[in-house]
Amino acid sequence: MTVTELDGRVKLTAPPCHRRLRELPGGGAITGYRGRIGLEAAGLGFEVIVSVDGAQGCEDDRGVERAVAEVPEVRHAERLFGEPEYLVRVATRDLHTYAALRDERLATLSGSGN
Repeated sequence: MTVTELDGRVKLTAPPCHRRLRELPGGGAITGYRGRIGLEAAGLGFEVIVSVDGAQGCEDDRGVERAVAEVPEVRHAERLFGEPEYLVRVATRDLHTYAALRDERLATLSGSGN
């Protein structure tokens, strides 16, 4: 939302609203900013969340985590405590590219990095 829209919502005029916004990071209320990359603009038109079990050839959890980190198409991974052991967000150009990645890398994850 723009600062003008925020002014109206919090019922302040622009100068005090701008001042308060500038003070938020210094006071610890805002700890950072982030950019969101459009997947389409980056050539990644297909995104999927897949489950990964540690039993797929990895000796331990660190092996799974290292193997997942080596796959550049993995955008995010969360460890769960149960079944499945991990949820992994993967972004590729299209479904065909994902299917090849799944068959060649994701289905054969190993702690040795192979």
